[in-house]
Amino acid sequence: MKEIVMWVLVKFWRLLSCLPRRMQFRFSGALGKLSLFFAAKRFRVIKHNLTWCFSSKQEYDVEQIIQDNIRSFGQAIFDTGVAWFWTDAQVRSGLDYELRGLDAFLNAQKQPQGILLISKHSQHLELDGRILGLHIEPSYGVGRRSNSKVMNDAILQGRAKSFVDMSDKTNPRQFVRWLQDGNTIIYLPDQDSGGKRSVKTTLFGVPARFSSAAYTLVKLSGCMAWFCNSFYEGEKLIVELEPLTLPMDHAEAFSCSLARYIESKIAKCPAEYMWSHRRFKSTKGRESYA
Repeated sequence: MKEIVMWVLVKFWRLLSCLPRRMQFRFSGALGKLSLFFAAKRFRVIKHNLTWCFSSKQEYDVEQIIQDNIRSFGQAIFDTGVAWFWTDAQVRSGLDYELRGLDAFLNAQKQPQGILLISKHSQHLELDGRILGLHIEPSYGVGRRSNSKVMNDAILQGRAKSFVDMSDKTNPRQFVRWLQDGNTIIYLPDQDSGGKRSVKTTLFGVPARFSSAAYTLVKLSGCMAWFCNSFYEGEKLIVELEPLTLPMDHAEAFSCSLARYIESKIAKCPAEYMWSHRRFKSTKGRESYA
């Protein structure tokens, strides 16, 4: 029964993605509120994360960021539908976007080393990946299986439009091989995955753990590190590519520097970040999100 419901939801999602972009932006706030009404736990996570990170900072209005994040959550549903269900021709002609730093990145791809293209968990990350997939070849991604076969099939089919191939994050040897072969991997290390392969740092002054996997991949493969940042300017999606220079002395120095860099990017558009993840579960404990 659950799979039937999921099948209906995916079909409805595909229909939603057919709406003109202007209407998608118009209805994003209502869709965000409706979605989080049925996903109350996620809304509590968003509110906790934003309160911890910004309540003590006078330059931020926490309540306004929460409301903007809800609207962004709704827009992300539309954006993911565009990324998964639109054709290449539809994306090129119907999506207002700008890819900055592409020429420099393509020149870097001509080098024998691979490129670890690090990014953050923006709400529109699926659409970011689709745009990159149109212009950067070949690119590889990190996959994660869903508990639902219907949803897992939708994810795999959708991401196949962006990536040549994907591998699970628990298979770092595959990533190293791809990088050593001179390929580009899009990697997002900024969520709290706990475990031993992480370092202690902070995010907006809140104690946090940050994955050291990016350091390991760069160290083992000898690849270059670049960063992909993305944000909206009005209804235009901006995707920026820029080289990263981070200390390679040890995992902690690299990962803490990367955490500060990502923090600076989040700070520019905090409402577009994926705050629905329990970002501080390893430091504050899961019970703090109750």
